[in-house]
Amino acid sequence: MRSVFVFVLLGVFVQGTALASADELRAKRLFTAGSLAYERGRYADAVQAFEASYRDYPDPLIAFSLAQAHRRQFFVDDDPAHVARAIDLYRRYLEAPGVKTRADEAADQIQALEALRPAVVTPPPPPPPPRTEVMLYSDAPGARASIDGGAAIELPRIVEVAAGSHRVEVEAPGFRTATMKIEAFDARLTPIAAELVERPARVMLATDDGAEVFVDGERRGTAPLGPIELPSGPHSIAVLDDGTSGWAQTFTLSRDEALNVKAPLAPTDQRCAANVTLVGAGVLGVAAGVTGALALIAQSTARDLEDRRGVDNLSPGELDDLNAAVGRRDGWRTATVVVGSAAIVAGIVGAALYVFDDPELAEVENTFGVVRF
Repeated sequence: MRSVFVFVLLGVFVQGTALASADELRAKRLFTAGSLAYERGRYADAVQAFEASYRDYPDPLIAFSLAQAHRRQFFVDDDPAHVARAIDLYRRYLEAPGVKTRADEAADQIQALEALRPAVVTPPPPPPPPRTEVMLYSDAPGARASIDGGAAIELPRIVEVAAGSHRVEVEAPGFRTATMKIEAFDARLTPIAAELVERPARVMLATDDGAEVFVDGERRGTAPLGPIELPSGPHSIAVLDDGTSGWAQTFTLSRDEALNVKAPLAPTDQRCAANVTLVGAGVLGVAAGVTGALALIAQSTARDLEDRRGVDNLSPGELDDLNAAVGRRDGWRTATVVVGSAAIVAGIVGAALYVFDDPELAEVENTFGVVRF
């Protein structure tokens, strides 16, 4: 039903020209307020708002909506005056020049209401004297308002007030409370729109310290972060850190919602391989140190025997010891070179795997099937 009123409202007030007068602006606001009242089943308030809008801007589309409201209100209070008024308004709609997109519906309603005319035996009462009233309305679901500190009332609502300034406080679940100063004009119905600002949702993200956090594709900083405030609706959150496969997910948040989110980061295969390679390089480095130490010990033994041979002749056994020490020294030197080289190569490979393991946001979002909003 709301879509019907939006259509009518656009048809009435957006026809390629700007509103030319204060009356037309007031009529538009009254129509919007009446539409909200109609949608929420407050047909009496809708009738009053549409009647005021029609007086300011007598357009046939407003006449059709006013007829609909009168028809609905008749089935609420059985007042036959609503039948006569609805039939008259449907006819005005049909008789007005231009294309009628809802002509068939208007004709059907006239036929149905005509069957109720025999029950109308008394003339409609004279219209009541004009009163000083305000019609408070808001798009925020569940909005309530208090005037000058009085009891809160559900919106939309028409309230009779004294002419002059008044203080209005409006609240709704999930929205920030708004305080307004309004002006009521003598013997007129004044529409007052309360535009409330929604309370954002708050996301508390638990993940690895230092990880980069992205919301809807934009970087928000590095973890740990305080509460991430977001408007209601769908959002994507992604967490990236070097050496991890990242994390991403989509959420649909409500106004003023508090959501705790855990974002575990699993290491990539490349990071695991880098760690294993670096550990291996460390082990090889220790092994190269051991073989180097053994080569130095053998070198020391061979040097001692060489020094003695320069002074005295060595016995055959001592010559064998010298040759054995030289052989051990050369063998351990070769092993040190081979193992040390392997350690260096493994270290370079491991470092390269580690350094270049840098995830990209697009790749992570694609991996997790995240739609960026």
